[in-house]
Amino acid sequence: MFDTVNSFERAGVRLYNIAALAGPIGTVALRVGRQFQATRKLGRCHQYLQTFFKGDPRSIPESFGRVIPPPTEDALLESLGLHPA
Repeated sequence: MFDTVNSFERAGVRLYNIAALAGPIGTVALRVGRQFQATRKLGRCHQYLQTFFKGDPRSIPESFGRVIPPPTEDALLESLGLHPA
């Protein structure tokens, strides 16, 4: 992870944000069962997301426009004529 950040910074691009993207946990035991028994090394069920931006971070809203959040589950059900519980 640090090599990636250093490479981008050498190219003039700054790290702006980091997030963890959670994945399905159900397959971790299947993927690392034997490995864990032998080494006690844990399996990962997430990925790191790194966001980089070149320029002034204050210009991000102007550069990318307004963020429109996705509709809620209730709004989707109502649009289909169903009534949420």
